[in-house]
This record gives sequence, C-alpha cells and structure tokens, in this order.
Amino acid sequence: LMYICVCHAVNERRIEQAVAEDGVRSIKGLCMATRAGTCCGKCLPEAKSRLNEALARHVPMVSAERVA
Repeated sequence: LMYICVCHAVNERRIEQAVAEDGVRSIKGLCMATRAGTCCGKCLPEAKSRLNEALARHVPMVSAERVA
C-alpha cells in the first residue's frame, strides 16, 4: 500500500475510495475529500495520476455515439 500524500496520510486505496464511493471526479474534489495536496503540494502530480487511473476504472467514458 503506497502513500501518495505523506502530509495527510492519503494512500492509493483512499484515492480509489474517493472515486468509487465519494463521487470524486476532479483533482479539486480529491483535495477537498482527502486533503491530499493541501499542505506542501509535492504529491499533486502523483495524486493526479492516481486519480486518473481510478477514474478510468470506475467511471465509464461516454462515447460520442451515445451522446449524439
């Protein structure tokens, strides 16, 4: 289990949970839900990367055909 934000003890599991259970869909939402990135900010690049990975797993992309 890897810690992404050491300042606020946010690990990769918490980011997954924020997306899957808390409805987080943006880095701003992740920061609000977990406080990751709100202290020194050094974790933000990795937090964004992990957020995008979690979104890809938990939020189905809407295809252009379905929108039209």
